[in-house]
Order: sequence, then C-alpha cells, then structure tokens
Amino acid sequence: MPYIGRSLGDGVRARYIYAATSGQTTFSGNDANGIALAYSDTLYMDVYQNGVLLKPVTDYASTTGTSVVLTTGASTDDVVEMIVYDSFAVADTVSAANGGTFSGNMAMGGSLGVTGAATLSSTLAVTDDANFDSGTLFVDASANRVGIGTTSPSQLLSIVDTNARMEVLSAVGGTSIIDIGTTSDADAASVRYASGTGAMSFRANGDERLLINSSGSACVGIASEVRNANDLGVSVESAGRIYLGRGAASGAFAHLVFINSNGTVGSVTTSGSTTAFNQSSDYRLKENVDYTWDATTRLKQLKPARFNFIADPDTTVDGFLAHEAATVCPESVTGTKDEVEVWNDGEELPDGISVGDNKLDEDGNTIPVMQGIDQSKLVPLLVKTIQELEARITALEAG
Repeated sequence: MPYIGRSLGDGVRARYIYAATSGQTTFSGNDANGIALAYSDTLYMDVYQNGVLLKPVTDYASTTGTSVVLTTGASTDDVVEMIVYDSFAVADTVSAANGGTFSGNMAMGGSLGVTGAATLSSTLAVTDDANFDSGTLFVDASANRVGIGTTSPSQLLSIVDTNARMEVLSAVGGTSIIDIGTTSDADAASVRYASGTGAMSFRANGDERLLINSSGSACVGIASEVRNANDLGVSVESAGRIYLGRGAASGAFAHLVFINSNGTVGSVTTSGSTTAFNQSSDYRLKENVDYTWDATTRLKQLKPARFNFIADPDTTVDGFLAHEAATVCPESVTGTKDEVEVWNDGEELPDGISVGDNKLDEDGNTIPVMQGIDQSKLVPLLVKTIQELEARITALEAG
C-alpha cells in the first residue's frame, strides 16, 4: 500500500490493519490478521486511513493504549492502519512537512529533516549527524561540532556562506554582547554594542580597553580623552604609548604618512638609528619663489622668552608665546588666541544648543583650545638673518 505523508523506515514494532464499517470511529481489539491493538506511551505510532497519514488530536485520539478513535467516521471497507515504532528511535528520516511538536525525548540515530516548524519542549539527543533545512544547519555529534551552511564544520561552530554573517541583536536601547572567556570566567573578554549610545566597546581581562563612540572617535584606555568626532586617543594609565615597528629591517621606512586632498603632505620616517619628521618640500609643489626678502627686520620682532608651564612649575624653558610668534611667522603657529571649543555641524546637539555655541565642561566653564607652535618653521628666518649678517660683515671687512 502507498503511504502519503510519511516515508516508512526501519524500527517498526507492530502494524495493525482494520477494514472499517460505515460510520465506524473506534478501532480496537483484533485486526484483520487477528492481532489485538496494543501500544504504550513509550512507543511512537502513526495512523493511516486508506494510506493517508492522519494528524493526532485533529483527526484521531489515542488514549487507552488499546484503541484509536477517529474524529470523523470511516466509510465501509476503508482501511485503517496503525504502525507502531520502537520508542522514539527512528533509523531513517522523520519529516514534519506541516510542522511538528515533540514533547518528550527524541533519540535520533539517523538524520532529522525539518521542512516546517519543529518545537522541542524537552531534550533532543543527537547520536549521529543531524540535518535541518536541507543542510542549512548540520550537527556533527561525533566531533561535537556544528556547521551552518556546511556539512564539514572545522571548528566547534563553523559558518560558511558567500556573505557569511552572524547577528547578535538586543532590544532597542539594550546592549548586544559576545562574551569570550573560560569555564571559570565566562566574560573575561567581550565585544559590546550599546544601542542607546551607539558605542562599540572591546573588553579584555574584565575591563574596557577600546571604545568607538557614535561619532567615530576611538580611544584606547580612557574614553574621556577623546572629544571630537573621528579622533583617536591613547591613554593607558601613566604609560600610554604607540609603537610603530618595521620588524628587523633597518633601512629607510615611513612609519607615518600624512595625506589630505592634495596628496601626501608629510611623514615620519626612520633610517638606521635616526628619525626624520618631514613635510612636503619638493620644488614641483611651489611657485613664486623669492630669495630677496628681509629676514633681519622680521627676526627682531620675535620675542624669545623664558617661562615654565603651569603644570610643571619647577622647570624653566626657552621659547615663544604662540600668539606673539604668529604676528611674525604665522605658519609656525596653530590655533587662534583665546579659542574655545564649539559645537560643530554633524555633532549630536543637546537640547537648546545650536551649531557654533560654546561647549561647557561639567562645571559650566568653556573648554579652551590651546595654541601650538612648530619652532622648526622659524629656521628659514634664522638662516636668512645669518646670511644677511654675514653679508654685512663681509662688506665692512672689505671697506
């Protein structure tokens, strides 16, 4: 007889066949072969009517262990058949084309193909390989590995696809976390995304080590060190450092290259045991070159001074005040005198704040943007002044 709805395999305990009478609903006692129907809760049973698999509860009830009651009465000469399997052990394939609920334990020695929905309310014990959704999920029980998109997982969990990706989603405002650790310290390290702030953090040894905030700023060590969008800060207690190495090679190498829309504008290079801080100086980048300008007059306008920094009162140094040097050699100075931080376009503005408003610290004070000076920019002025002095001395000696 053909069977619709189930592929019969091995493990059949018993098979009962009844020829129905008109309107018959209850089937019990001896079947057509003189064998009395008997089954228990530990056995798994399929019921067929004229070769079509019936649905439990909907199409029939089986409660006593010795009878099956159809919901709708059979017709004369309908063939009603009960097939009882050995427990839940299925050596072939069990397919749940319209969804299925397994409320007990399932010990599976072959493969389980799920094309609809399957609810496992107790324990699923896989003693061999298991395929879900035509190989989408593969369990290699012998090697204790799970494969998604592959039937040959090489690790405990392998995800293989043209565009392999994994989602870890929290509720809106929550935090998505991937923990990495040991059996005794499950969250020793982790990757976290806080959807409320839009920040991504990486933790090691229980503490946050790297933070990338919603503005694209990144900080290694202390997140508060980074204020502006797309900045990178490094502050690890009192010994924050950035190491840039080129292995064992000792030739000329660029460790840092600075680029803007005009191309490369500077670099930091090493060669042997020396370091060079370079800025663009190729003649092909320049025009209106003039060698006859007056350096001595400008040099006299500089105001070299001795001072100490407020943060280091015991150390006196030589130098310049940035805003004073800017009047003589503006290219040597960065920033503007008395500048403070303001809110810029593209930043997430607090309520009542507009672009261009001053930013305030926790005490309500403006946040200064300090000027800086590159004293190497004064070298051409010094060299030109020496040349002018040399020319005057030579003229005097000749007279």
